[in-house]
Amino acid sequence: MTERLGTARAQYNDFRGTAAFDENPATNAVCELAGIDPSQWHVLGIELWGGYEDNGAWLLAVRRTIGADPESLRRLAEANDGAIPVTRFSLPYGRSGADLLSVFKRWNVKAIRGSLSDRNIDLKVTDTVEH
Repeated sequence: MTERLGTARAQYNDFRGTAAFDENPATNAVCELAGIDPSQWHVLGIELWGGYEDNGAWLLAVRRTIGADPESLRRLAEANDGAIPVTRFSLPYGRSGADLLSVFKRWNVKAIRGSLSDRNIDLKVTDTVEH
């Protein structure tokens, strides 16, 4: 099966946005959580998904023998119609998307109503209420 990662989407896309994650450079916690050998694989992408009753995550990785440096990855993308072919790894049974989030040093997700995003309208925080 071949599919492009593309942008995140849900059934109705009521909210859409961006995400950023900081790895802890001193560990291979992301690989370890998914049971991936970091000497063999280089993680290039993350998919988190969920709903009312279930959630999970996929790690998208390329074999290190292909090359993990930016120039090798650029050449690989050029040779494959602009997309790097990756292998999708599920988290082991009993692990969740929350488990994956817990291994990152920092992470941030921001989303706004899809109807605003469609019109390229942003939000500006002018007040904060904390509980």
